[in-house]
Amino acid sequence: AQADDPIALDGKNVRGAKKDEHPAPHLLSFRAHHNQETLLQVAVSEKTNEIPVAQALLPCLPVDGRIITADALHTQKNFMQCVDALGAKTVLTVKNNQPMLYADLTTYFADPHASFEQASTRDQHRGRIETRSLRVSSELNSYLTDWPLIQQVAELTRTVTSRKTGKTSHEVVYLITPLTALQASPLRLLEVVRGHWSIE
Repeated sequence: AQADDPIALDGKNVRGAKKDEHPAPHLLSFRAHHNQETLLQVAVSEKTNEIPVAQALLPCLPVDGRIITADALHTQKNFMQCVDALGAKTVLTVKNNQPMLYADLTTYFADPHASFEQASTRDQHRGRIETRSLRVSSELNSYLTDWPLIQQVAELTRTVTSRKTGKTSHEVVYLITPLTALQASPLRLLEVVRGHWSIE
């Protein structure tokens, strides 16, 4: 994998592998965004085990200078610090498993006077039109003292319209990253998140 290719951390149950008494195995994978190469994959017994296992495996991977993306389960201070200590950066999703942080981000982006940079992309594939709009700010850095590594926060709105039915769905997610505005523009962050979703 190229040295600048971000790595996605993704855990999922293996489809169709469930046997009568035994649940389907849960696999934790590290995969390169662009070439989809699996760098490392291990079975973990339960979803809750993903967090320590992921942190233990990070030093075995060529992460220096790269971006690691992961779902909200891994939005943990320890994970960010662990990645940072290895010379890499994270782009993480914030959901209700971090209620204080989630509330702060929701409140900030709901404010009509909030200051942010923005970018958007529009794709057409599999009979749907997908628009992603990202609003990014570094105004919260000094306020989010519990998360000392954060350099930018973002709100991502994903709108999907079916060309067949005309139905539209909206999804809003929040992101945090220790990448500065100089290291990652809104468009670059959109590209990184899109790379992660293509793996999921």
